[in-house]
Amino acid sequence: MRYRVKYTLKQWRRLRGLSQQALADAVGVNYTTIWRWETGDMPNAKFIPLIEKALDIKWSDDVLMP
Repeated sequence: MRYRVKYTLKQWRRLRGLSQQALADAVGVNYTTIWRWETGDMPNAKFIPLIEKALDIKWSDDVLMP
């Protein structure tokens, strides 16, 4: 049986070797927005596909919110 590991957004970003600024640039937001998402704010639905692409993840399967 194969298990998927869930990480927080911050952990996924770090695993991919991205800074908050690099992820912000890929998603089209300010780095402070990434910080807010990493500390508990939920991203707007329009940003989820951009985050998935930047981190090469499936949001619903892979991301735990703090």
